[in-house]
Amino acid sequence: MPTIFEEIRTFSEKITMEFNPNNPIVQLCLQGMQSEEAGNFETAVQLFRQAGTKR
Repeated sequence: MPTIFEEIRTFSEKITMEFNPNNPIVQLCLQGMQSEEAGNFETAVQLFRQAGTKR
């Protein structure tokens, strides 16, 4: 039986993602993180919500 660490490693190898900086959802998330870092939490929440509803 595999250890929990082996299971996590296997899982993480299966879920690799690529982030395209031209993707509008990625752009909104990046803007949200920048707003959050700058202390603009209300703006950050709005940007994250927009990213969550965009398809």
